Formats: sequence, C-alpha cells, structure tokens
Amino acid sequence: MSKIEQQLAQIRRLQMFITASETKADNSELNPLAFVMEVDPPRTRSSLLQALAVHFPGLVFSLETVFEEDNAPLFFRLEFK
Repeated sequence: MSKIEQQLAQIRRLQMFITASETKADNSELNPLAFVMEVDPPRTRSSLLQALAVHFPGLVFSLETVFEEDNAPLFFRLEFK
C-alpha cells in the first residue's frame, strides 16, 4: 500500500469514527478534521475541487478560501465532513 493510500485509509477511518461519534454526542462537541493549504497561483476553487475529488474518492469534504476578499487566493481550508 502506498503512502497516499495509507493516508487516505486513515482519513476514512477518522471519518467513520466521527460519524459514529455523532450519534453518541452533541455535534457541538465534535471538531471536523481540517487543513489549511497554500497553493501555487493561479488556482481556482473549482480546479482544486476537481483535483481533490480524484485524490479523495468517496470522501465528503468542503473547500473554502481562507480570506474571502482575496481575488487570487493562495490559502484554502479543506474540511472533511
């Protein structure tokens, strides 16, 4: 198993744990797994979403710019749901 496949498997296990925990706890107690990514310009949110969908098949995630007023964002927040 490659390193990327191992990391993807870990993320999936964390997702299953969070999903199972949601039924036992109030959602306000849970913190989502999230990362801030710095990207090389020019990258758009839609191009990043397409690339991430290839690397994280079957995972539910959101992607938002860190600084909303930035016209050419360098920083994105990737959150696994």
